[in-house]
Amino acid sequence: MKLFTFSVHVLFGGIFLLFGLSKFYPFMPIPPMNPQAANFIAALIGTGYLWYLIGAIETIAGLMVILRRKVPLALLILAPIITNIVFYLLILQRGIGFLPIAMSIFLVFSEGYLIYLYRNSYKSIIFEPEKS
Repeated sequence: MKLFTFSVHVLFGGIFLLFGLSKFYPFMPIPPMNPQAANFIAALIGTGYLWYLIGAIETIAGLMVILRRKVPLALLILAPIITNIVFYLLILQRGIGFLPIAMSIFLVFSEGYLIYLYRNSYKSIIFEPEKS
């Protein structure tokens, strides 16, 4: 189980580290995109800052998960990004194959698994602390 947990930390964090860094230094090939998806990415880049802000957040949070430093915070930070990635892949990139679906499933289940592992860290956010 420790190996599985370690693997999830490294793979999940590694995805965000690599994709975050690729927003600054495009070292990964550009995947095929539907026209709507290409317009969406062009709009993010066209803002002049949002694409790089997302890249910085992904890079920092990915490192936090890999290094197991403040992982509950990193998971909270990544939750809205994962939500957008899933909708982007399932709605704007539908019809380009199984890979977007597999990536979406992996991200959602990895995030859920890690949140479950760190569930005690979220108790004070979700439940009111007992008054003494």
